[in-house]
Amino acid sequence: MDHTLIFLLIFSLALAVVSYYFGIHRPLPVGAWRSQSAFVVLTFMLIPILVYVLVDQSGAIGRLEGTGIRAHPGIKESVGIANGKGDNPTWVFEVQASGAEINEFYRAAENIGDWSFQSDDGIYLRLRRNDRVMKIAFRDGHSSDTIIYIIEDA
Repeated sequence: MDHTLIFLLIFSLALAVVSYYFGIHRPLPVGAWRSQSAFVVLTFMLIPILVYVLVDQSGAIGRLEGTGIRAHPGIKESVGIANGKGDNPTWVFEVQASGAEINEFYRAAENIGDWSFQSDDGIYLRLRRNDRVMKIAFRDGHSSDTIIYIIEDA
């Protein structure tokens, strides 16, 4: 799970408690409405969204492996909201591996299950199963490296 989102959730919970205290439990003489509105927005909008995204992130590797592809052992955590849901799922993970290591890992037949290797154009590794194509890409980022999996119709 994304550590930034976990930190944001903890901060939002703390801010909701403070907003409840100063807006409802002991309203300030002036501006209590601000604390009340912050409490409502945090409690009924932001916190549920953060919890939903974090729960989705926790199951992202399982959804990826449900396609028959093994998750790369260098994966550290899921990033953002691309967690492998929908008709054309996409996953984004922070990874601790080089592009060459990822390329080598997914060229091995035991790591791609019933998918077949189709091509490597330098940007994506393309795997194919029936009428579906999986693209696997590595992005060398400034602060972290990511691996991206995309499944599309052929």
